[in-house]
Amino acid sequence: MVESKLMKRTASASLALAGALTTVIFTLSLHVARPSYMLYTGFTVSCIRSLIVMAIIFILTPVSAWMFDEPRLYALMPVLALAPALRGLMNPKMTLFARRLNFYPEAGIAILSRAITAVVALPFAIATESYWALILMTVISPALLTLMSYIYLPFLPRLSLNSWNVF
Repeated sequence: MVESKLMKRTASASLALAGALTTVIFTLSLHVARPSYMLYTGFTVSCIRSLIVMAIIFILTPVSAWMFDEPRLYALMPVLALAPALRGLMNPKMTLFARRLNFYPEAGIAILSRAITAVVALPFAIATESYWALILMTVISPALLTLMSYIYLPFLPRLSLNSWNVF
């Protein structure tokens, strides 16, 4: 009986401490100034990450084609590698909405881009009866997300690593 009360108190104290700590960290992060050079660094880091993922996919293309004994992967994987590269070019200013816990712009852009992707890819799939329609959807969706993020929130990113230590 005493152990269960002690466990309940410890658990509730831990939750209260974790909640308070999260609130303090979140509040402090909202008040930290985010100058544009930090957005430039975020964009650059995102581009570097995307290029690394794309390079890994390119490097693994011959290995995958050999392992699965599927020569069509030589054409398929490099095209699929465009999807993470395009996501890496997304507008870094969209993070400002996420910091304010306002996910409506990002959700709206995502829904609209997927709807447009379906409108483009479904007729292509019906006309060609090919698996390339799935590849088309995989690449068009991040391309539209990226394009719409810059239309919705204009921003001209630059390559810079001035504040790389923040990341």
